Amino acid sequence: GNLPYQALARQQRWLEEVIRALPVPLAFADLRTRGVVLASAEGERLLDLSDSGAASEHAPSAKAAFASIIERVAGGERCEGEERAVTTRSGDRVTVLCSARRLPQLYGHDATLLVVFLDVSGLKKAQAELQAALNAREEFLSVASHELRTPLTALALQLDNMVRSSQRHPERIDAEWLSTRVGTLQRQAGRLTLLVNGLLDLSRIEEGRIELDLEPLELGELAAQVALRCEHEAKAAGCEVRVEAGVPAHGRWDRSR
Repeated sequence: GNLPYQALARQQRWLEEVIRALPVPLAFADLRTRGVVLASAEGERLLDLSDSGAASEHAPSAKAAFASIIERVAGGERCEGEERAVTTRSGDRVTVLCSARRLPQLYGHDATLLVVFLDVSGLKKAQAELQAALNAREEFLSVASHELRTPLTALALQLDNMVRSSQRHPERIDAEWLSTRVGTLQRQAGRLTLLVNGLLDLSRIEEGRIELDLEPLELGELAAQVALRCEHEAKAAGCEVRVEAGVPAHGRWDRSR
């Protein structure tokens, strides 16, 4: 006469073991006593059922969050994908999504509450890193657009000045006059080229297809060349650009980058 009950008991034990083995933090709570009646191993770890749980100044323990959800859902509120920051027993702060379902009284069991937690800490971290990268790109593009406008404005002014001067004083146009102004225009065009190449490099880096053109270089010599290209702008701004290179740094570098 006990065989059906033994079979049911074995079935219940098997079901309990399956729930404990689930790789998801979940727990069943008795709505009358508010106590945990069954939990997966991950749920026991997160809720720290063997201890009172940890808490920090900024985040409650997972057990405290669990107790709060039980009270709310028992009172008729809904809990669906609710994001919470909780502190584990070890003191780690994690972000979880909480969902709860009220299960009615069935087959001799009291009404229970199923609460499921989904740890999204890794996702939140990746989201924050992605947002930081997007912010850095936006800042770069903002600076780059400003830097592009500066030489473009200078080019436009230089060309306008050349046209006006040639119209008003054609007798003053000679080889030296042309050489000076064309040299200025070439420097501005070179600066524009570097800026555009920088934007293209950013696009290639994002696509994972940046290629470096390596060649034997000495960094001190390269720095001196760059300083020389900026000499005219530095003088116009009342600044002095000076390169002080100590021990030569030889290697294979990309000159344009």
